[in-house]
Amino acid sequence: MEMERDSIEQMVDYQRGLELERNHLAQTDDMKAISLLEEVQQQGKLAQELQEQKFKAELNAHLQTISQLKHDRFVAARRAKTLETELRQEQDALEASKQKVAELQTKVTKTGESDGGGPTSEPAADSTEAPPRGAGQEVQGDRLKLELKNKSSLLSEKTEVSQLESSLKVLNIQQTEQTEVEIDRSPEELKLYIEEADITQSTVVKQTKIPQSSLSAFIHQSRPLKPKHQRALNAWWFRKETSA
Repeated sequence: MEMERDSIEQMVDYQRGLELERNHLAQTDDMKAISLLEEVQQQGKLAQELQEQKFKAELNAHLQTISQLKHDRFVAARRAKTLETELRQEQDALEASKQKVAELQTKVTKTGESDGGGPTSEPAADSTEAPPRGAGQEVQGDRLKLELKNKSSLLSEKTEVSQLESSLKVLNIQQTEQTEVEIDRSPEELKLYIEEADITQSTVVKQTKIPQSSLSAFIHQSRPLKPKHQRALNAWWFRKETSA
C-alpha cells in the first residue's frame, strides 16, 4: 500500500511538473510573440518615418525647382522687356540715321547739279563801256573762291554721308549679332549640333564655364539652365557659327 501510495504521489508530482513546464513554455511563447510583434511594429514605424522623410525631401526639391523656374521666368521676362526697349530705340535711331542719309544724299545731288549745270553769265560783246581795270580778275577770283567753297562743302557732306553709312552698317551688324546671341537654344538643338560637329560635352564645359552637371541635365533631362549659363551658351553657339 505504501508503495502504491508513493507511486501515485510520484505520478502526481510528475504531472504537476509537466503542467508547470507547459505553463512556462506557454508564457515564454507569449513573451516571444509579444516581442516579435513589438519589433514588427517598430520596423513599420521606422519604415513609415523613412518614407515620410523621403517624401518631404522630394517635395522640398520640387518646391525649390519650381521657385527657381519662377525666378528664371521673371528674370527672362524682364530681360526680354529690356531687350525689346533697347531694340526699339536702336530701330528708331536707325530710321533717323537713314532719313538723315537720304536728306544728305538729296542735298549732295542738288549741289552737284547746281555746280555743273548752271548757266554762266558772260559780258556782252557789243558793250560800249570797258570794264574797270582789274575788275575781271576780282570777279574771276570771287568765282573761284565760291566754287572752291562749294566743292569743299560737297566733299564734307560726302564724307559725312560715308561716315553715316559706315555707322549704319556697324549698327546693323551689332543688331544682328545681339539678336543671334539672345536666341535660346533648345536641348535637342544643342545635342544635335555637338554630335554633328563632333564636340564633346567637356569641351563645351571648358569653353563656356558651365558646370558639367548643369550641362548634362540640360541636354538629357531638358532642365533649364541658369540665365548666366544660358547667355554663355548662346554666345558660345554664336561664335561657333560665325567662325564656321
